[in-house]
Amino acid sequence: MVGEIIGYLALVLNLVALLMPNRKKLLGVQIAASVMFVGHYSVLGALSGALQESLKILRNAAFINAAKLGLSNQKIFIIISVIALLLLVPSWSGWISVLPVVATLSGTYARSLKNLEKLLLLGLVSTCLLLLYAILINSIPAILSYAIQLVVTSVALLRAESMFHVLANKFVDWHIT
Repeated sequence: MVGEIIGYLALVLNLVALLMPNRKKLLGVQIAASVMFVGHYSVLGALSGALQESLKILRNAAFINAAKLGLSNQKIFIIISVIALLLLVPSWSGWISVLPVVATLSGTYARSLKNLEKLLLLGLVSTCLLLLYAILINSIPAILSYAIQLVVTSVALLRAESMFHVLANKFVDWHIT
């Protein structure tokens, strides 16, 4: 019961994050959501999910404070990637453990980019992996959170496509070459 309440608090925080006016505030609210998901996944016994959410707290804090810390986005990606892979060892419980790790890697790489198209596409990959993980561990709050994120990211990608035709230009270039 307590685990579900914590999970629903994480869901609400993820929804609030979508309303944030800038990247710094969005990442700050996502840190709070990740804290809740750490508790939620811990209660469920989903160690891989809990450890990767803990790492997302560190990742988002690093992106918020990158200038103060003297870290480039590329350095943050490399550091978080190494830690994510190392955390796979103690949390290994079969192939399911790989899902949140790859989601963390793709989400971190996406956040390190300045390119909207790549950020949204990698965000879709990350969200799909987390949605599958949530389904497999039977976390209703996480399923709802990632399903909503999937819709929001898809709409954002479609809006970016209609405004900039970023994907259409890529497919035309790919087809010609």
